[in-house]
Amino acid sequence: MGYDITPISKLVDNVSRLLTELKSLREELIELKEENIKLKTEIKNKEEIIKDFQNSNKITNIVGSIDSGGNNAEELKLRIDENIQELEECIARLSK
Repeated sequence: MGYDITPISKLVDNVSRLLTELKSLREELIELKEENIKLKTEIKNKEEIIKDFQNSNKITNIVGSIDSGGNNAEELKLRIDENIQELEECIARLSK
């Protein structure tokens, strides 16, 4: 009595297809993990830019509230304005 190899052949085909699909899914998983890391880094950079902008905004408010009557206040305003400009340049570089 001979054995029918058709079921075995089908099983081999199914296992082969499953292995191919598994390989494809693993590759997709790796790509998605890499994209996830990239997006998390991008979010972190954007959060830093926002934080720097908020700090710059606070400094601008402080400068605006300084009494402009004395020379020291004027010098302080100029120095703070220079620092704000430097911060804005840094933010512009980070956002590229």
